[in-house]
Amino acid sequence: IALAHAALRNQDKPTARQEAQFARELATDSELAVLTQAQVLERAEALNTVQEFLRTHPNSQEIQLAYGTMLIEDKRLDEAKLAFLALLAQQTASQAPTASTLYAIGAIELELGKTESAESYFLRFLQVITPNIDPSNAYINLAQIALQKQDKKAVDAWLAKIDYREGKNPVWMKVQLRRALLIANDRGAGA
Repeated sequence: IALAHAALRNQDKPTARQEAQFARELATDSELAVLTQAQVLERAEALNTVQEFLRTHPNSQEIQLAYGTMLIEDKRLDEAKLAFLALLAQQTASQAPTASTLYAIGAIELELGKTESAESYFLRFLQVITPNIDPSNAYINLAQIALQKQDKKAVDAWLAKIDYREGKNPVWMKVQLRRALLIANDRGAGA
């Protein structure tokens, strides 16, 4: 695996493929070997490799996450949703679901136009996040859903939750400008 990564860093893809294949042969159940091999293969081959591993190792959360992410990157959102729902079911059975899984499903649902479901997942995301996770994107997505519902008060309430974080939040200024425009539009419409 280390040799495959070293070959990748040196942009020697044939050697990386060879080393990744050798790693898979040595450790057929290794998630890291599968992920490494997927990294060096062409996209279709990588998806097939990951799918095949999931057929024989259906409880592999790391591979399920990688598979869902690959499907999102390929704009195969319905399939990605199923992959992340499978991951969520695994996480729920073994522990609490992770914030990233809930957020991913919410984002997929929003992209698919399923705002009610997206809203539910974003709200669940907000319930499970830890202090080191920035909720700004969830707030923005919830504001977008509220805007689609034409609920300007909810839009403002969600955007108001975005924290400045001592200047470390790059979206804060844009959000404040958006809030100001919404308020100005409301006042202009009410006049």
